[in-house]
Amino acid sequence: MFAHDALDTQWIAEVGRHGWVVVTRDQNELAAVRAAGLRLFALDSGKLSAAETAAIITRAWPAIRRAVIGTDPPALWSVMRAAGVRLIKQ
Repeated sequence: MFAHDALDTQWIAEVGRHGWVVVTRDQNELAAVRAAGLRLFALDSGKLSAAETAAIITRAWPAIRRAVIGTDPPALWSVMRAAGVRLIKQ
């Protein structure tokens, strides 16, 4: 749907229009996330392999689902290695 080199401002706005949820390792786009009305989950460690990232997201998925259901956007969570999520900003 988006080019690999798409600007954050492009894809974030489109994701917001659709009401989708974002899971990322990048915590640098808070202003764009708020403007687009996103629910975003950012891993608290950016230097992870693809396998480590997948394992953390898989363990945290139940907590991510509960957070999405119970929180109106915009909201930003940290996804922790121990399978939990922590609300950073709403």
